[in-house]
Amino acid sequence: MASAHQTAVALGSRAMQADAFQTTACWCLSLTTLGGLGLNAILGWWWADPTAGIGVTYFLAREAIEALRGED
Repeated sequence: MASAHQTAVALGSRAMQADAFQTTACWCLSLTTLGGLGLNAILGWWWADPTAGIGVTYFLAREAIEALRGED
């Protein structure tokens, strides 16, 4: 089965490529958030949740800077 990104490239659709990237980015952000919350809840690692939050903040700040610069 072809991924959404591979399909978008085959079709030459930049909009679909952007959507595929956004889906992957949201998946990664969700996984990071759930990982931090899970480690905090299950193992009692109080620092895991804030660390995940810092990771999410870094990713979002990097994406915002690229968007403001007009980078792909």
